[in-house]
Amino acid sequence: IGDPILQGHYPVSGMSQDLVVASMCVQEQPNMCPVIANVLKALTYLASQKIYHETRGAHHNFTART
Repeated sequence: IGDPILQGHYPVSGMSQDLVVASMCVQEQPNMCPVIANVLKALTYLASQKIYHETRGAHHNFTART
């Protein structure tokens, strides 16, 4: 699901967490979707986290920028 241009250079765990938030926003019943303010809080929190990820044998430290 990651952008192929990134060639796998992104924190997979971070993407997984983002997808969890996104999946909550695409419910069949609109009243089951979260309020956008809560989505923003969740994504802001995730973006503030330092994520450790190993890509192609190299160690990378990713810090999301807000």
